[in-house]
Amino acid sequence: MIRIAAFVLALLVPAMAQAQLFPDPDSTTVNDFSDMIDDATEARLVETLTKLEADTGVELTVVTLSSVAFYAEDMTVEEYARALFDHWGVGKAATNDGILMMIFRDDRELWIELGLGYDNNWNYEAQGTVNTDILPHFRDGSYPAGIESGVDGLIRRIVTPFKAGADAPERSSGGTNAFAIMAAFLGIPIALVAGGFGFAAWRRRNQPCESCGQKGLHRHKEVLTKATRRSKGEGRLTLTCPHCGHIATSTYTIAAISSSNSSSSGGSFGGGSSGGGGAGGSW
Repeated sequence: MIRIAAFVLALLVPAMAQAQLFPDPDSTTVNDFSDMIDDATEARLVETLTKLEADTGVELTVVTLSSVAFYAEDMTVEEYARALFDHWGVGKAATNDGILMMIFRDDRELWIELGLGYDNNWNYEAQGTVNTDILPHFRDGSYPAGIESGVDGLIRRIVTPFKAGADAPERSSGGTNAFAIMAAFLGIPIALVAGGFGFAAWRRRNQPCESCGQKGLHRHKEVLTKATRRSKGEGRLTLTCPHCGHIATSTYTIAAISSSNSSSSGGSFGGGSSGGGGAGGSW
């Protein structure tokens, strides 16, 4: 009996650990876990996205987190956004037309994930939204404006024509997929390697010391206050330079954890699935 119990526990522990990778959603509209959006902008976004769902049935949700490394060290931003999309079940199961805009503040990266109902041609419109509507604001430090502009862009470029039964527009320079550009100019093997490892992971490994400029910093994370299902936690990141001994510390917020790993765990989300398509960028 003890052996059987141990075997069952061994099967359950990985699933339990996986479940804690994802925060519980606060709502189906705006989940600003890293406090990037001011109250006035958030109120407008909630109103816009609530009306969008009422008018079209499309669930478009905005999520901000601090860093992907604090939740899933071995995942890229794209992989985490896709996993969270499916975990929450963004969009209606019958139509799979949900959209997730995920922003990692400290990684300075974002990813827009599209539901299974959108064919691959809509990825270029998502990339156009990232390049034209979001990143210029983010590079100026105007995060609320960039998020609001991005939501408007997604509605204008994707949701409105898609719900009207239109095909994705012809590709344009503003909507060119960054991965396609990299593959064309650097070659498919290099593009695949870069995409596989992820820009965020590469940047973490090559972050220079703020004192001597050398790379190869040692990273140590510790939890100061554990997150629960009802409250956020707090952690501390320590960077130590092996070359000059410089130590830098910073704190980060840990979103409230989820106790379920089912695709329909996201409260009133409709149980939708991601289609593996989308677009991203960094600033």
